[in-house]
Amino acid sequence: MTNEQFWLEVAKLGVSSVITAAAAFFAVKISASQRDIARQQAATAKESRAIADAKLNFDLFEERYNLFLRVWEYLSVAPKMGEDVKIQTNFTNEIPKSRFLFGNDIANFMDEAFKRRAVLIIAYQTYNANLDLEASKQIGEQTKWFFEAASSCHKKFSLYLDFSQWQAQPWALVRMKP
Repeated sequence: MTNEQFWLEVAKLGVSSVITAAAAFFAVKISASQRDIARQQAATAKESRAIADAKLNFDLFEERYNLFLRVWEYLSVAPKMGEDVKIQTNFTNEIPKSRFLFGNDIANFMDEAFKRRAVLIIAYQTYNANLDLEASKQIGEQTKWFFEAASSCHKKFSLYLDFSQWQAQPWALVRMKP
């Protein structure tokens, strides 16, 4: 091997080493960029999940609050009798829905309200037919129950309508890192 060939081979090795080093350098840079993108995607996915959870909680709150308003209205109007009184007749259709939204506690409460309304109607009919004192007493008891139930209705539902636990969740504070 001549001296020129030797230096030519050294030059080839040097060029290939530089090319390999440059390729390795750019591979490391690309890998770091991909890692950063993966971290950003993970942060975005985490934020999206938190937002979806908050949306679900808000939707659940809305459904529960609307049912609370219907129950409160029913309790407020139920003891009144007369043709001018309009009461939601499909109140019982809301009871199964309340089991899903609140559990048995609220559903049983609504069922009791419906049954007490039936007792109250019968008591009014009995009292109007023959001025029965027992029916008068029953009217007073049921009316008192409805008044107390309507007055404390918000307390019964407040356990399910407290959104302070989720209104300021960390998802609102999550920021993507540069």
